[in-house]
Amino acid sequence: FMPKLFFLLFSYETIQIHKSFFLQPFVSNNFASGCKKKVGDDDNTNAPTNVIVHTAGHNNASMVWWKGTSATQLAVIPYGRGEIKGMAFANNNAYIVGFDNDYAQAILWTNGQRQQLSSGLNRAEARCIAVDGQDVYVAGYEETSPSWSATVWKNKQPQVIPGFSAIDNIKVMNGKMYVLGFFRDTLLYRTPTQTVRLSGVAKSMFVDGTDVYVCGEDKNQAVYWKNGQRNVLSNNPGA
Repeated sequence: FMPKLFFLLFSYETIQIHKSFFLQPFVSNNFASGCKKKVGDDDNTNAPTNVIVHTAGHNNASMVWWKGTSATQLAVIPYGRGEIKGMAFANNNAYIVGFDNDYAQAILWTNGQRQQLSSGLNRAEARCIAVDGQDVYVAGYEETSPSWSATVWKNKQPQVIPGFSAIDNIKVMNGKMYVLGFFRDTLLYRTPTQTVRLSGVAKSMFVDGTDVYVCGEDKNQAVYWKNGQRNVLSNNPGA
């Protein structure tokens, strides 16, 4: 059985600089499909050399978080019935989000300690995470008859986000929340002041000051949107 590695996170414990990468769920491919980092990571020539590598994924029938080579079992559940969907490092804590028990529970693991976010009565999934100061935001959805309700759990307290079915990406700066997700079949993102509808499929978002960048695929083209304006990166079909 080939372990499935989903997230790779580097942290310098003494100064809390970190880099995080999302890896395709096949270790043999050994490439990253997306990445993010704090501004200035590459320019910090005084960074210590004691880098800690955090990884999380599936190993056989276990969901596992590794700090360096030290493994912590998060759950014993086959891949597909439980998945890790997001990871962050802040305040010397490793945060991992996902679901277990056949989508029955949205879960946050803090340094390996499991915390159930959803009620467990409905299908739910934690898909992404952001940390702003001491506040931890986990976003995803919880199923409510007859549809889904996009939900943000701020410090484990749920808040339904109207106009969204689910949230795939969240950013929070100084208490201001930005979310990317969808309503039924419509891609959209929300800033503190407006909701913007897009076309296509996207799960990656970056916020720089007042500018919001979203990247994904639309009409078989690789595209990105800046503040809702579509820019084509490739005109090749199937890009």
